[in-house]
Amino acid sequence: MLERLLELLVGPKESPQQEAVNRTWLQLIIRVSLGAIVFYALLNWQFYSTGLTAPFLFGFVLFLVVLLVLLKRGSTRWVMVLFGLFSLAGMLFATYAFGGVKSGSYFGVSISLVIIAMFLRGRITVLATALAILFGGFLV
Repeated sequence: MLERLLELLVGPKESPQQEAVNRTWLQLIIRVSLGAIVFYALLNWQFYSTGLTAPFLFGFVLFLVVLLVLLKRGSTRWVMVLFGLFSLAGMLFATYAFGGVKSGSYFGVSISLVIIAMFLRGRITVLATALAILFGGFLV
């Protein structure tokens, strides 16, 4: 059941070489994301005016650490799905919670869409893009 869902989201299993390339890219992107979040938190810790910012950042850091652990265990395909979909969901939530389409968070949605296009490809990319556009339209 889970393999069928994974095949629907990611497509057929890739060659070992392509999976190694994806694993390398995922490790790099996840580590850079962790570094950027920690750097942002250290620079802006006194500006957390809403009670939502710190738990949001902590949740993302925890999620990225779990993804790194899954990646070390060899679950590259699941990490691609989880990272793509949860980064999109997190950025859409941040856009909603921190100022709507006019906030800087909405630009992060495009970064999530690029990640989805890199790793998930196909129908999921089109659906995620349509969802982001519709979401932005509702927030205007």
